[in-house]
Amino acid sequence: MTSIRTNDVGPLAAVGLYELAVWIADPFHVHTALNDAKPMTIGSRLLAGGVNGGLWLVLSNALLKGQKKTRAALLPFVSSFTMNQWLFWWWPYLIGSAGLVDMIAEHKEQLAPLSRWLPSIGDHLVPSNEHAILQPLSLFACVRLLRTIRSAASTSEKPLLETKQERAIFLSSAAVFMSINVIGTLISIRNGGLSNATGGMLTTVQVACLNWTLWKAATSSSRKLS
Repeated sequence: MTSIRTNDVGPLAAVGLYELAVWIADPFHVHTALNDAKPMTIGSRLLAGGVNGGLWLVLSNALLKGQKKTRAALLPFVSSFTMNQWLFWWWPYLIGSAGLVDMIAEHKEQLAPLSRWLPSIGDHLVPSNEHAILQPLSLFACVRLLRTIRSAASTSEKPLLETKQERAIFLSSAAVFMSINVIGTLISIRNGGLSNATGGMLTTVQVACLNWTLWKAATSSSRKLS
């Protein structure tokens, strides 16, 4: 596999560093607001930052260092992280009550004191400024990741996911992340019918499509492309 350079994983690292910063320092006051206006403990902030930001940094390092099992396990995390922002923020913003009705109502109340850059759409939930930055940042990281994998595949006879074990790790990880979406959607359907699960169903499709695209890119090589 052609070596992956530092600038190839820069956008992934940028998301990781951004998430660490906003969880630990909370510059937009979003996490305090969502914690009923009470500052999170430093331990909680470090844990959340470590999960949400640290995994992006671990994946960046794994791609650079050629840590095959780690990168296979974390590629589906990128899909889940990026597309689930649509479930919590962007579907409610664009199409209104797209599922998770109780959460949307709670977020509206908790975030009411905060200023937002995005314009209101009726009575829809408006994403926080933190998430208005995070969505394009993580989407760009996904696009750059796909481009990097495809570029490497076009010049190498070996795909990124080379062995059966690596492919099994990727599929298992994808299944775990997908199951979270599926279970959440089924709970929404049970609690409020299909109309209550619109966001969950749309997001599940988004995660599946991005995982499939990553899979196709990571299992391709110049031999297959020729």
